[in-house]
Amino acid sequence: METATAIASQRDYKEEGRSRFATLRRIEAILESSNDWAWETDAQFRFTWVSSGVARSTGLRPEELIGRSRFDFAAESTDRDRLSDLLADLDQRNPFDGFVYRLRRPDGVIRHVEIGGVPILALDGTFQGYAGFGKDVTEREKAEQRVQIAQRRMTDAVESLSEGFALFDPTGRFVMSNRAFVALAQSAGAKAGFGRRIEEIVAPFGAPVLAARMRAWEVPDARAAAYEAALPDGRALTIAERRTGEGGIVVIWTDVTDIRKAERARASLETELRQSQKLDALGTLAGGIAHEINTPTQYVGDNVRFLKTAFADLSAAVRAPGTGSSDVEFLLSEVPLAIDQSLDGVERIRQIVAAVKEFSYPDAKEKSPADLHAAINTTLTVSRNQWKYVADVETRFAPDLPPVPCHVGEINQVVLNLVVNAAHAIEAKGDERGLITISTRKDGDWVEISVSDTGTGVAAENTGRVFDPFFTTKPPGKGTGQGLSISRTIVVKKHGGNLGLRSEPGRGAEFTIRLPLNPASAQPKETAT
Repeated sequence: METATAIASQRDYKEEGRSRFATLRRIEAILESSNDWAWETDAQFRFTWVSSGVARSTGLRPEELIGRSRFDFAAESTDRDRLSDLLADLDQRNPFDGFVYRLRRPDGVIRHVEIGGVPILALDGTFQGYAGFGKDVTEREKAEQRVQIAQRRMTDAVESLSEGFALFDPTGRFVMSNRAFVALAQSAGAKAGFGRRIEEIVAPFGAPVLAARMRAWEVPDARAAAYEAALPDGRALTIAERRTGEGGIVVIWTDVTDIRKAERARASLETELRQSQKLDALGTLAGGIAHEINTPTQYVGDNVRFLKTAFADLSAAVRAPGTGSSDVEFLLSEVPLAIDQSLDGVERIRQIVAAVKEFSYPDAKEKSPADLHAAINTTLTVSRNQWKYVADVETRFAPDLPPVPCHVGEINQVVLNLVVNAAHAIEAKGDERGLITISTRKDGDWVEISVSDTGTGVAAENTGRVFDPFFTTKPPGKGTGQGLSISRTIVVKKHGGNLGLRSEPGRGAEFTIRLPLNPASAQPKETAT
């Protein structure tokens, strides 16, 4: 009985051995087919066994490694701190993992190898060596290096920006920024710390800026927002925010102080240029204005001299008995007429002087409601001597035209340019007396002023250039090419309107000024050319 039991136990032991051997063969087959490899070392860290997979990556056959340590080969740690940690683990017989080193193959090619291992202990706890796995991670290391290089380049690029750059995660919390952003935030009294919400960083700019930001992001499906802020030291900032594909927010803070100064200087220069052009126009019109004033002045003078003589004759007739009644009757009928003519002349002079004064007076900084009909009549008075010899002027004013918010002096200047150009076009045609028609109308939230003429019109090849600075079709000395360019700037940039042209060569042209009644909400409507 005992012999049978012993035989059975021996048979079971053999079966278990064969099973373990088969398992080891399968594991060995798996290892042989894998790019990874397994290894074992003795207590002095010398290889006692290495699977054949090691050759595919290191170029070394397993038999070349047996009895030697990995430190015997041309190997170098890629991380000095990790090497210290590995040596400490080996000294204390601890498991280790993820240690990467560079290995020079016999053919000179450098490969990156990652190893991990666990200590082998005897039944009595005696340290026998290490067993573990190794794998070639060269491509992974190269990919990580490319990522690191790209990150360094991105960091260098971001840091080179003069603008403040910051990135916030999808919850609106601070992730990273460049030094310029930190400096601007500090100037505003804000802290750009990790995890802080964007609203906290913008808050020191004040409630109006926060409200502007909120309005910008309230637009349906908004992907970007832009608003402005001012630093305590007076510097101006534009803040641009854009949502990333992952839902985060990229923020750019730009110091636009110099730009705003330049814009103010340019606006001032443009104002001075427009005023200069207006005064130049007055200079051009001065001879005509003088003539217009001279005519009523002449008959006022003639009538005053007549009144002086008539008064002397009337006085003599009153004092001398027997004076003829016919002389007295003549004086009584002519004196009132002379007085009326003199008063008309004085009124005409007053109107001309008032028109010149109104035309030349600089506009206020802010727009104010203006009577465009009165403004047009002022311009026609000032420019009368330019058109009265070549054309008649007809006005067709809309009776329901409301006051229009504008810089009325600048609108006068635009109308003057168009009227003078119309007169020149009619004069250039030269076949007959022409007609200049000025009409107004209300079109929804817009007001239109149209100036048309029966002159030469504008050639088709020039319609796209008439508003260009210094472009003119007039002969030398007749035009500078500035009038229509300045007019377009006044209407479009200063008033948010539109200045369009319709022309039929040989039959005339029509310029249309469109001005918004509500400038803040106006969307310019283009006029066909």
